Formats: sequence, C-alpha cells, structure tokens
Amino acid sequence: MPSSAVELDHTSCRLGKWYYGQGREYCGVPLFDKLEAPHRRLHEIGAELVEAANRGADGARITSLMRSLSEQSAQVIRILQELENNELSQLQQEHPELVAILLQKGVG
Repeated sequence: MPSSAVELDHTSCRLGKWYYGQGREYCGVPLFDKLEAPHRRLHEIGAELVEAANRGADGARITSLMRSLSEQSAQVIRILQELENNELSQLQQEHPELVAILLQKGVG
C-alpha cells in the first residue's frame, strides 16, 4: 500500500481541515471536543498499518491493525453522527419552520 494513497496527518484530511478550521466554532461543545482524540488515533493506527505493510508484517498483525482501524473509524463516525443529531435538534428547537421546510425538501 503506497503511503501516498493514505492521509496520515490528522490535520490534513478533510475531517481534520474542518475540525481545525471552520469546526472551531464548536470548540467547547463536549461532543466536538471528544472527537479530537479518536480522530488523531485513527490516523496513528493508519500510519502503523502502512508501516507494518511496508515492513512485510505477518497477516495477524495486519488483521489486528485493520480491526483497530475499523473500530476507531466507527467511534469517529458515531461522534460525528451525535454532533449532527444534536445540531439538528437545536436547529429544530430554535427554527422549527426551517427544519420542516428542509425535511420536506429531503435535506437532513
């Protein structure tokens, strides 16, 4: 697996660019703050996996890292989904008419 095919820097992937850029408006929101460590760990595991593959590590090690990568990815996705749900709930409380229109149009 060529290392150029995988973004190993957690600040340079699409999520990282959002998190350290526009996403900073959510700084201090517990779910947002909870996202950083698992996202960073996801990239660390990815780097370990690339290194192991380049070294010719055995299948058991590769499988273990793939499992860890999958679990970490699922955790990041869960947090992002919670953030999205919380934002939608807050928007619905503040602007129920807007949410109704968006839902009618199939957005959200």
